[in-house]
Amino acid sequence: MPAPSEDKMTDKLFRKHLEFLLTSPSLLATSDTQPVFHSDQLVPSTLLESTIDSLAPLRDEFEQQLKQRRSSRLGIYYEALWGFVLRHLPDTTVLAANLPVRDTSRTLGEFDLICEHQHKFIHLELAIKFYLGVPATPIDDSSVSLTRQWVGPGLRDRLDIKLERLLGHQLGLSATNEGLATLNQLMGESSTIVNAKALVQGRLFYPWQTVVSPPAGIACNHQRGVWITLAELEPFLDSQPAIATYQCLQRSEWLAPVFEPGYSSQQLSDYFSDQGGEFSPLMIYMQVPETNNDLFFFVVPDSWPEAARQSVT
Repeated sequence: MPAPSEDKMTDKLFRKHLEFLLTSPSLLATSDTQPVFHSDQLVPSTLLESTIDSLAPLRDEFEQQLKQRRSSRLGIYYEALWGFVLRHLPDTTVLAANLPVRDTSRTLGEFDLICEHQHKFIHLELAIKFYLGVPATPIDDSSVSLTRQWVGPGLRDRLDIKLERLLGHQLGLSATNEGLATLNQLMGESSTIVNAKALVQGRLFYPWQTVVSPPAGIACNHQRGVWITLAELEPFLDSQPAIATYQCLQRSEWLAPVFEPGYSSQQLSDYFSDQGGEFSPLMIYMQVPETNNDLFFFVVPDSWPEAARQSVT
């Protein structure tokens, strides 16, 4: 009977997450209104393997730092992991993490990371996001979809809302009087040359049998998956290679899982049959042995699409 693996860190999983951070493309396309930082700017491809080799043995150090955050949220984990990585990269210095910006009476926000990389000062805002595309019509033949059509699996998050806050508020903090005052206290005159950048990684999941175009502002090479309803599970599994195996993922594995002996399509079908139609959206990793045909997909309850449509209208 398949079930999500235990939510715990292992050496293999830590290494996979380091690789994800340093190689995964940005979700956002670079534009005048979207200043994007690309993770592959940090480490040359020729040094990638040796860099990960040097970071992987430091898992205990990272876990001690993570405990201080006192949160199990994936976004907090992601921010902490980036802070850890940047502190150990050559030509990079982390000057502050989660630095509050205040006026005389309240907190206006915080800088996720202020760092110096290759003698350039950067204000980084970080986000790891997984959104499912909701069809606006039975067939969406537009070249782009609305950002409001992309929602988190739990329907508590939406791409348009995230982008508005990230680009309209968080990145703009370093240009406000209060933000500049905070940076001046930290850096002195150097604060005048801090560039604000968004570092956003993750994956967009497209409905299996309905056309939904990528949303505006998303990078062409973004990572993709699909989503299916429980009613679509059997035909979906029948359409996959018979030798494919499946792994149900905990949130801690959403960045990148360590593939362990997987389950057959029949075992996966049996698992969902046992749920009686009542379950939270579940991310699954499919691997086809001896090929590169891996796939991430969500299985959602049959009631989910209508609830998702209600959340975007």
